[in-house]
Amino acid sequence: MDSDNSDDNDQEFWALVEEEFMDDSDEEQQLQNSGSSSRRKRRTTIDRGREEGHNRLFNDYFSENPVYADVQFRRRFIMHRHKCTAAIRMLAYGSPADLVDEYV
Repeated sequence: MDSDNSDDNDQEFWALVEEEFMDDSDEEQQLQNSGSSSRRKRRTTIDRGREEGHNRLFNDYFSENPVYADVQFRRRFIMHRHKCTAAIRMLAYGSPADLVDEYV
């Protein structure tokens, strides 16, 4: 019986989330209809070409005929065990980055 109540609560929660965050058509319509100068400005987005960068990285190192050999990959993306340990410690304990400067 608790699981049914929990499922109802989950469905209600996600319906509210979808209503609040996913449907911007009303706000956009209001912005278009209002001719006032107090319009909310949309932030400009910058296309950083992440998808192309991913494709390039994949083709350079991980495709069947990579541009660079395994040795070059290891040399470029090397991370010492000491740095990995410090990063994991920071994530585990939620410590600020400058707390473990002596480890990194």
